[in-house]
Amino acid sequence: MYYFLTTTTPGSTTERWFGFEKGDFYYYDGGPEPYWQSKENYVFGEDTKEKFVENSNIIDNYLALFGLFLNIAHLVVLTQKELRVNVVFIIIIGICICDMLVCTGSVAERYFTRKTWSTGYFDYCGTNQQLLAIVIVEVSQAIQKFGRLTSAVFALSTALIRTTTVLFPISSISDTLMRTRTGMIIVFTETTLCGSSYLLYYAQARVEREGQVPFTVCYFIGEPTEYRNLVKNIEGYTILLLTVLYIIATIILLISLGLAQKRRKNLKSEKSNNTSMLVIFMAISFLISQIAYSLILLLDSWSSQTLDFSVHSR
Repeated sequence: MYYFLTTTTPGSTTERWFGFEKGDFYYYDGGPEPYWQSKENYVFGEDTKEKFVENSNIIDNYLALFGLFLNIAHLVVLTQKELRVNVVFIIIIGICICDMLVCTGSVAERYFTRKTWSTGYFDYCGTNQQLLAIVIVEVSQAIQKFGRLTSAVFALSTALIRTTTVLFPISSISDTLMRTRTGMIIVFTETTLCGSSYLLYYAQARVEREGQVPFTVCYFIGEPTEYRNLVKNIEGYTILLLTVLYIIATIILLISLGLAQKRRKNLKSEKSNNTSMLVIFMAISFLISQIAYSLILLLDSWSSQTLDFSVHSR
C-alpha cells in the first residue's frame, strides 16, 4: 500500500522517491520499480548528489592546484647543483615530476569533463569539440594513474637505497647505488616499465558513438568491463604490495639508524639527528596515501563487478 505525504516535503537526505506529483512521497517496503533498493536515485535526491559532486570537484581542483605549485617550488630546490649529485634526490626529482603530472591531470580531467556536458546536447554533443574533450579526459586519467604508480615505485626505490647504504656503508653495492648514473638508470627503467603497462591498457580503448538522432549522438570511451576491472585489481594489489615492501624497508632502516646512533653514543660522538623522525613522517604519509588509493581502486572494481552481476542476474 502506498502512503502519500503532500503536506510536508522531507529534506533531500531522507528522500526516497517522488510520486506522480511534486511533493508526493512514499514510505513502504515495496517500491515503484524492481530492485529499487539498490539504486542510488532512491537514497538521495538528485540535487543533493549534484551539489555534493560539485563541491567535491571544487575542493579537488583547489588541492590539485596547490599541489602543483608546491611541487614546482620543490622541483626548483631539488634541481640545485648540490642536490643533483645525490642518487636519492635524483629519484625524488622523479617523484616530484610524477606528482606534478597527477595534479595537472586532475585539473584537466575535471575541466574538460565539465566542458563536455556544460552546453547540453543540442549544440555540443557529438561535435568535434566533444570528441576532443573526451579524448583529453581519457588521457588525463591515464596520466594520473601513471604518475601515482610510478611515484610509488620511486618511493620504494629510495627506501631500499637508503636501507642498503645504512646496512652496508662501505660495501661496493652501496658505492654503486650512490652513483649519479645509477639514479638516472633507475628513473628511466622504472618510468619505462610503468608507462608501458598503462600504454598497453589504454591502447585497448576506442572512441565510440552512441545514439541514433544527431542531437543525441555522443562520444564515449569503450573498453571491455572485465578487462578494466582486471587492470584495476592488478593496480590496487600492486600498490598494496609496494606499500608493504616500503614499510618493511622503512622498519629495517629505522632499526639500522637506531643501532648506528647507539654506536655513536658509545663512542661519545653523539649529535642531534632528526633522520629517524623524517623517515617515520615519510612512511606515515606514504602509507596513508597509497593505501587509500589502492582501496579506491579495489572498491571501484568490486562495485563494478557487483553491478554487472546484479544487472545480468535480473
